[in-house]
Amino acid sequence: MNLFQKCFLFLFTILVFQLTVVAGLGLALARAEENADRAGYSSRAVASCQQLTQNFFVASHCLLMLVATNAPGSEDRFNDLCTGLEQEVSQLQGEKHASVQDKQELEHIGEIVTYLVAEMKTVRDDYHHKQSPSDIFRTLKFIRFEVNPHLRDLNEIMDKFAARHKNMQKGFAGERQLRNLLRMFVFSAFFLNILTTAAIVIGFGRGINARIALIADNFTRYAKQEPLHPVQEGRDEISLLDGKFHVLSRALDEATAKDKAIFTNLPMALITCDASNQIEGLNPCAHSLLQRTADELNSLNLSDFFATPHDFKQATDTAEGKRPSPCRVRCRRADSTTFPAELSCSQFLHEGQVRTLLALVDVSDREKIDQLRQEFVSIVSHDIRTPMASLKIFLGLLEDGLLGQITDKGKKQLAVAKNEASRLIRLTADLLDIARLETGNMKLQKIECELDVVMVQSLDAVQQSAEAKNITLNCEPSNLRVPADPDRIIQVLVNFLSNAIKYSPEGKQVSIAATKDNDFACISVTDQGRGIPADQLNYVFERFRQVRDDDSSKGSGLGLAICRLIAEAHGGTTSATSTEGEGSRFWLKLPVC
Repeated sequence: MNLFQKCFLFLFTILVFQLTVVAGLGLALARAEENADRAGYSSRAVASCQQLTQNFFVASHCLLMLVATNAPGSEDRFNDLCTGLEQEVSQLQGEKHASVQDKQELEHIGEIVTYLVAEMKTVRDDYHHKQSPSDIFRTLKFIRFEVNPHLRDLNEIMDKFAARHKNMQKGFAGERQLRNLLRMFVFSAFFLNILTTAAIVIGFGRGINARIALIADNFTRYAKQEPLHPVQEGRDEISLLDGKFHVLSRALDEATAKDKAIFTNLPMALITCDASNQIEGLNPCAHSLLQRTADELNSLNLSDFFATPHDFKQATDTAEGKRPSPCRVRCRRADSTTFPAELSCSQFLHEGQVRTLLALVDVSDREKIDQLRQEFVSIVSHDIRTPMASLKIFLGLLEDGLLGQITDKGKKQLAVAKNEASRLIRLTADLLDIARLETGNMKLQKIECELDVVMVQSLDAVQQSAEAKNITLNCEPSNLRVPADPDRIIQVLVNFLSNAIKYSPEGKQVSIAATKDNDFACISVTDQGRGIPADQLNYVFERFRQVRDDDSSKGSGLGLAICRLIAEAHGGTTSATSTEGEGSRFWLKLPVC
């Protein structure tokens, strides 16, 4: 049963109990109030009967005094008493609590009262016309023998009526005590209900709070790496939450153990630091590579691990995403010796604070191998380019017939040999360019260049090839300026344009344009050619990479690799986008002035 169902059942039980008590007490009080009203009616009935008897006695006395002595004020007093008698009877007959027997008796009393009042008023009226003592005597005789018997009958009826209601009042006395007891019970039950409800709510709330407190304590224990409380039993939300927390804590422990194992055993130097570049941790590989001990961590800053401020700035720029990752830097050991390293950085949040993770790979052996390879390429290139140039000149002499007549078949073979020699010379030139760019031996002559001029010169260089295929060249002005070596930028753009013309059908268009993107100028070359397959798009700037196997006869596969190296030497990048069958777009991104 979940918490909602428990709360609903709890509140429903209390509500039913309260409604039952209130309904029972309400019925009892209603009955008690009805009996109280009836008791009040009985009291009023007894008092009215007594008042009627007394008033009739006084009225008779006033009438006798009026007839016998003509006492002053007797007539007025008599008139008021007669009116009061009639009103008293009417009020009794109008009581809503009168029973059937009461109504019958009251009707009889009313008839007698009406008759007696009418007779006494007749005596009063006749008194004013009687003169002799004999008339007065007859009036007195009438009152004694005619009026008094009815008065006695009325008194007997009212005495019975009053006696019966007095007996009823004795019964209502117990009802009055019961009503008072019920009132006390109602108030007591009300306060008892409040106290019981409060006690149940407090007990229920404390139970929930205690269970939630266990979960909160589990969080504290988990943070302190202490044993957790057992999983709480039940099927409500709190039990489910506690169970989920235990499952999650086990998963986190497993993930933490896995991360620790990776951090400890990874054969790569890993460094963590805070936002102020204060070192927080090194894995064993980093301790060994940088020759640092755990005792030194509190006094180390990230800048202590880099050979120069420039290397440190490269690391921070890479961590902040200002430079692509990985980057090549030089690091410093504890003994002040330096070594080349490939650095990758990433930032993450830990306890609400930014942390940086740096991964270092010692590339000293790789650098030595690259240096040997570059030296080998340079030696081979120089040793091949000079004899190949001489061979090309000799083949030209043979082709021109300066060394004797050559047959047509021989001329064709000489042309093929000459083309292959030219291709080999271009290949060695490209290899030399790559070697110089990678070693930093290629000196860039940077000046402030107008991109519009550079783009026009690049178009002029490929104009003849475009006309041969009836391809339209289009240039969009930009008015952008970049600090660059114009010859090398033209080399990159000519390579892009040559490829666009080479792989575009006749009659199509090739466009070049430049736009500004934040602090960079983006130069794009767009064609309407065959496009590049999606699985090849990420490899077009690699060395000796051809989109198709039959493209190897059209180039060495080093042109785009050289373009990327030139762009990186300028602090920029190259990229490509393409839709197969619709065309391609190559980008050169350079910092603006």
